[in-house]
Amino acid sequence: KLRGKPGQEMFAPLPKNRILISNPFENTGVDFAGPLYVLDENDEQRKSYLMLLTCAATHAVHLELVLDLSTESCIRAFRRFISRRGVPITLFSDNAKTFKRASLELSKLYENLHNEEGGFWERLIKTVKDCLKFALGKSRVNIDELQTILTEIEATVNARPLTYIDNDKDNLSILSPSSFLLKCESQCVLPEVQTNLKRETVLQRWKERQRILSKFWKKWSTDYLQQLRTAHVNSWNPQTKMFNVGDIVLLHDQNAPRLSWKMVRINQVYPGRDNRIRACEVQLPNRILLRRPVQLLYPL
Repeated sequence: KLRGKPGQEMFAPLPKNRILISNPFENTGVDFAGPLYVLDENDEQRKSYLMLLTCAATHAVHLELVLDLSTESCIRAFRRFISRRGVPITLFSDNAKTFKRASLELSKLYENLHNEEGGFWERLIKTVKDCLKFALGKSRVNIDELQTILTEIEATVNARPLTYIDNDKDNLSILSPSSFLLKCESQCVLPEVQTNLKRETVLQRWKERQRILSKFWKKWSTDYLQQLRTAHVNSWNPQTKMFNVGDIVLLHDQNAPRLSWKMVRINQVYPGRDNRIRACEVQLPNRILLRRPVQLLYPL
């Protein structure tokens, strides 16, 4: 129970929508982050949320601010997205209740709506969430300022280097998501602070936005860009035990010590496109059924 290792499987082959030539955001992953706190018209704090949409092919991101998690807000944010980026051919989401309720409305726009546990956008979105939370901290910004910050963060993230176009040491042109969105190099360098402005309040708010953006970029540089220096290593062990219906396993719980993890029974297994088991339906002692990836299941 103390030394068991989580389930592992070899990495699945990349799906076609990640390797075929396509327009940006033809295949899109969507997720929510938050809450983010903003000041309303009465200078009181209220919750807001962030819709993050990621292109499967170019890894470009699109950020939309929503004021609540209602289906109507989700649909409005998605309509703003497609007005600027076009209608995706395929939309991938997790199983959040907001997306489940919105799926009926979204199906009127196009047919392919896929629910998945995690996906190609998961790591990128997690990094954006963590960096944004770190950058904002307890800053007091209004809705208009937060929308401006998110738009500039979107441009900053989309300017990140994916690879070099060639190996010529005199011409190391960088390929970034913005290269596909703007068809040219992204010019998202922020202007320097002008100290001769007369309105001190405006200048103070402007400096605060610059501080938040600078803080976000520093955190982003350490959390995401560092990943570009790390080689992708397939640590799958072919001797790893396969999961079968009826097996008793430990269910990982990040909020409890290992000795307190629940023992659960596997009721059903879910293979991926390559027929390897990627997730299992498990039954808790109270008979509640959950679907969990094999990485959270520890064979006994």
